[in-house]
Amino acid sequence: MKNIVVKRTGFTLLAIVLGVGLTYGLTYVGDKAEGPLTDTLENVGSGVARIENKYLLGQRTHTRAQTLAWFKPYQGSLSKLRHP
Repeated sequence: MKNIVVKRTGFTLLAIVLGVGLTYGLTYVGDKAEGPLTDTLENVGSGVARIENKYLLGQRTHTRAQTLAWFKPYQGSLSKLRHP
């Protein structure tokens, strides 16, 4: 009976140590190494951002700066903010 408990406890501790070690190792290697998949995904992301900036954001009729133009006088004056 005692032998089975020791054996099971040993296997459980071994599994925990191996799991933690494997997770730590993969995390360490993942931070240090970049492969072709990472490069491809970064290129796709930057391409999408370029297309978005070129076509979508450039064709907006009302930009955020135009919408908030009324706030310009209040931006630098604390008294105008307190007493509009």
